[in-house]
Amino acid sequence: MAQVTIGGKLTFDAMENSKTTTKVGTAAATTSTSDFTGGQDGLTTSEFQVSGKEDLGSGLTASFQVNTGMNDHGIGNRDTYLKLGGDFGSVQVGRFTPAASLGFYGYSGAATTQVGSIYGAGSGNGTTANAVLGVVATAGSFERNNNQLQYSSPSFNGLTFNVNYGSTSTDASATLGEASTKQQGFSVAYASGPLSIAAGKNTRNVDAEGASATASGVKIEGDLDWIGAKYDMGVAVLNFTNVQRKDQTAAAATGVVTVNSDISLNSFGVSVPMGALTFSASMYEGENDVTALTTDNLDLSGNQLMVNYALSKRTSIYAVTGMNKSELGSGNTAGTAIKTKTTSVGMNHSF
Repeated sequence: MAQVTIGGKLTFDAMENSKTTTKVGTAAATTSTSDFTGGQDGLTTSEFQVSGKEDLGSGLTASFQVNTGMNDHGIGNRDTYLKLGGDFGSVQVGRFTPAASLGFYGYSGAATTQVGSIYGAGSGNGTTANAVLGVVATAGSFERNNNQLQYSSPSFNGLTFNVNYGSTSTDASATLGEASTKQQGFSVAYASGPLSIAAGKNTRNVDAEGASATASGVKIEGDLDWIGAKYDMGVAVLNFTNVQRKDQTAAAATGVVTVNSDISLNSFGVSVPMGALTFSASMYEGENDVTALTTDNLDLSGNQLMVNYALSKRTSIYAVTGMNKSELGSGNTAGTAIKTKTTSVGMNHSF
C-alpha cells in the first residue's frame, strides 16, 4: 500500500524592521520604512505538504508530492508532481523548480531567501528584481513552472546529472496569435568527501506572434548559467557560486535585438555550527551591464548575517539581518538606485 505523509513548516517573524532608500538620477533620495510583528514567511515560505510513496516491485517506486504555500492561493501552488524511480534514476513530471535552475542556491552560502541573499539580488528595482531567477525578467522565471519534465540520474561514483524540459503553447487562430514558451536545463554535480562542485545551464525561449496582421511579434531568449562549489572543513562550511543571467528581445519584423538584462554575480558564504547554534554569513557582488541604455547599468551587492538556535530537531529561533543594494553604474546618470536593509527575529517549526 502507498504510505502517505502529511507535513510542512511554519515561519513567523516575531518582529521585522525594514528600510528602503530610493534615488532616481540626481534627484533627492526618498526613504520608506516598515515595522511589524507576527509576520509570516520572513525567513522562508510556510507550506503544507502531502506526499507519498508506493513500492511497485522490481526496484521501481512511484511517489508524489502536493505542496501548498499557506500564504498563497490554491492547493498545490508550489511543487506538485509525480515521480517514477528505480536503479535508472528518476523521472519527474508536474509543477516544480528544476534542479538545473535552482541548484546554484545550495552553493551560495546564503542563510535564507531573506533580504541580502543572492536569490533576491536587486529586489525592488523594476529591471533587476529577483535578477538571478528572473521572476520579473523579460524571458520570465526559471524557478517554479508548470508542465515540467525532469530526469535525474543515479550516482556514478559521486557524479550525478539532471535534465529538464518544459513547453507550453497557445494559438488564437490558424495563422495569427500563436505564443509558445520553452524552457530547458542541464546540470551536473560531483561530490567526494568534503568537496562538492556543480554547474548548470538553462534557456527560456518565448516566441509570440502578433495578434493581428499589422502587429509585430517578438522572440525573447533568457539564459541562466551557474557554477558552484562547497567545502566542509568540519568546523565550517565554505561556499562559492557564480551566476549569470541574460535576457534579450528580437523584434520579428526588423530582427533588431535589444539586450534587456546582462547580469553577473559572485557569491561567497560560510556556515559555522556550534552545538545548537549555527552562525551563517554570505555576500554577493556583481553588475547588470546592459550598455544598450545607460539607465540599465547597475552595480549590485548584498550581504546577510544569521544566527539560528535549534530548540529541537524541528523547532528553532533565529535572528537575521541583510542588505540588498543596486547602485548606478558607469555612465548611468538617470537610473534608479535602491538600497534595502531588513532585520528580523522569529521562529521556524517543521511538522
